[in-house]
Amino acid sequence: MASGRKIQHYNHGAVNIHIAFSLSVFLSFLFIIQLMSQEVLADRKHTFPEIFTVGAVLSDNDHCQIFRETIARTNKEENLLPVGVMLNASCIRMNSNPIVAAEMVCDSLIPNHVYVTLTSRALHSDLSPMSVSFTCGFYRIPVIGISARDSSYSDKNVHTTFMRTVAPFSEQAVIWDELLKFLEFKQVIFIHSSDQEGRAMLGKFQARIEMNDNELHLEKNLKYVSGQSSYRDVLACVEDFSSRVILLYASMDEEAHIKDSVHIVAQALSDIHKDGQNLTEAPGDCDADTGSDDVDEWESGEMLLDYLKEQTLEFGKTGRVQFDDVGDRIHSSYLVYNKHSKGLVPVGSFSKEGVLYVKKDAIVWPGNVTKKPKGIKISTHLKVVTMPAVPFIYATRMMQGECEPNKIPCPKYNETEGTAEDYCCYGYCMDLLEELSKKVNFTYEVHLSPVGLYGSFERKNGTKPQWTGMIGELLSSKTDIIVAPLTVTPERARVIDFTKPFKYQGMTILVKKDTLWILVGLSVHVVALVLYLLDRFSPFGRFKLAKSDDTEEDALNLSGAVWFAWGVLLNSGIGEGTPRSFSARVLGMLRNPQENFLYATVRDSAVAMYFKRQVELSTMYRTMETRYYNNEKDAILAVKNGDLHAFIWDSSRLEYEAANDCDLVTAGELFGRSGYGIGLTRGSPWTEEVSLAILTFHETGYMEVLDNKWILLSDTKCPERDASPATLGLTNMAGVFMMVAGGIVAGVFLIFIEIAYKRHRGLKEKELELAKTAADRWRGNIEYSFG
Repeated sequence: MASGRKIQHYNHGAVNIHIAFSLSVFLSFLFIIQLMSQEVLADRKHTFPEIFTVGAVLSDNDHCQIFRETIARTNKEENLLPVGVMLNASCIRMNSNPIVAAEMVCDSLIPNHVYVTLTSRALHSDLSPMSVSFTCGFYRIPVIGISARDSSYSDKNVHTTFMRTVAPFSEQAVIWDELLKFLEFKQVIFIHSSDQEGRAMLGKFQARIEMNDNELHLEKNLKYVSGQSSYRDVLACVEDFSSRVILLYASMDEEAHIKDSVHIVAQALSDIHKDGQNLTEAPGDCDADTGSDDVDEWESGEMLLDYLKEQTLEFGKTGRVQFDDVGDRIHSSYLVYNKHSKGLVPVGSFSKEGVLYVKKDAIVWPGNVTKKPKGIKISTHLKVVTMPAVPFIYATRMMQGECEPNKIPCPKYNETEGTAEDYCCYGYCMDLLEELSKKVNFTYEVHLSPVGLYGSFERKNGTKPQWTGMIGELLSSKTDIIVAPLTVTPERARVIDFTKPFKYQGMTILVKKDTLWILVGLSVHVVALVLYLLDRFSPFGRFKLAKSDDTEEDALNLSGAVWFAWGVLLNSGIGEGTPRSFSARVLGMLRNPQENFLYATVRDSAVAMYFKRQVELSTMYRTMETRYYNNEKDAILAVKNGDLHAFIWDSSRLEYEAANDCDLVTAGELFGRSGYGIGLTRGSPWTEEVSLAILTFHETGYMEVLDNKWILLSDTKCPERDASPATLGLTNMAGVFMMVAGGIVAGVFLIFIEIAYKRHRGLKEKELELAKTAADRWRGNIEYSFG
């Protein structure tokens, strides 16, 4: 037992010795690991700088000072930067010359080994941030833009290391649009800076309005010079317009974006440190070889950019800050403030999900009232523009300084010379205007359009397309309302408001009587004759083919050619007897008038728009485009003088002219039916009231009274022609009867010719038959004799 215990004791001692030895080895191993860890930490400290220089190219020296103060406060903030790491500020003022700005970055920033560069823009230049982006991007230095909102910065093939804390223009346009719709404001004035950024913001807002096709109307856009601190001069112009809702787009808060950007940089450096990533020193020389390690191989710049894009500020100075894969800011949230005697009070928000919330009852409006105003100044005195258009508008020179009773003063202003010509207006539309003013309760003053055009959307002298004529006056707020025979068209309805039509009409054609019947009859028969001759002598005509096949059943004769020509003219079904030769068929397809047949309409009119819009009438549109008339009066005179064969215009005016001149007549059925409406600015408070008044006039018969007074004249000068354009008397149909009679005579004459020709051919066929019989008999006798 004793020996056993000794052995056990001995073994126990051996175990203790072994444990002691193992512990010694383990401690030595830990010591070695500790030494190695210290070396690794030393290496990490060596490759992770203690001081990171952040560069900035800002708009002025004041913002450079704000940037330096922000860097100093960031260094003092706890638990933001890694222990022992500090930020250093290096700032220069942005130069408006992009080339100089790039040189300054190379001379004053990059030699300081900047790891990130913040960039704003010069007050009068939008290109400066691009030069900073190009220069730093070449050396893989991340750039945070705090003002550049143009879409071109999202192209990473060009701006390789660029990101930005500002939201795109389109996002702010959406917020404005949603807020205006929520508050039910339909008219607005837009004030913006005169630089590229301000113009871009205006463009995005206009595009948003057009895309939604809502009732919001941009009454006017005003510009101010970039960098100015007061907007009093611009706001003074607002009194001239009816809208009382103003959108003011001013320069963004550069200070807030500086603070958010510096915070983003600090967070990114902290994350890199936590992840154990190494950061090598940033490039420090613009003159270095692009193939050297400190330029082309600075991969730390790409890693730093990736970390910057991953950062999020939930409660930044500019709201929520977050970036997408290309470095553009996303999911911004906005606050809606109400400014009144108690200061700025938040009343709503626009969330990152795109949801608008506003406490409408909490808003205090100007005048310290809680009831929402209409947003427009409703003036009861309207500026009316019109233009001569018989019988709707007559304009005569004013005599002895005043107009006769029942005539309204309507001066014509010359804006270039600053003069005015005095006219007096009367007619259908002036009676309607007077009655409307009584019904709706407004006063008015009338002036004639300086250019005398209805208006079209076109480009003038290489400038941006814009509306001309009376439509242009309305859009530029030079007038409040258009009272004239203004046709309601889709193009016009997209930019102005129309009332309910006060008269419905269509388009028709005005010609002289002799032009109508003689020209048509002569043209049809000449075409028929040429058709026959072409088919007769063409080697591919039915006549030649029928002759070779020894039958005339399919051959085109002269009567068939005449039938075909009239069928084409009257647009009736054409069966057999059509020409077969290519030359004859081409002639038969000519449905549009020939070049020597002159037809036209009025420049910048609804009729011209109609022909331009219809693809199948493109040939006629191109032909008329070269001979437009400035007004319908000149075109009608040209028809009377024979200088124009046909004038295409509104049926009301042409029927009136035909009723007063027995040499004129309207031809064809009405086409392109539409209506005349009164034009107002988009969102005008008068549109609905005037429309209701016009509907009342239709119901009470007042519009019929105006028709009978000004258009459907009972004392027409022409015999057997009454006031109704739909009724045709014997005189109206005389030309048709003459053509029918002429057709009968021509048909009978052609029958006799065909009979005589057939008899002549019959005799020849009999002679040939007899000769053939005799030959057969002779052949038979010979065969019999030799048989």
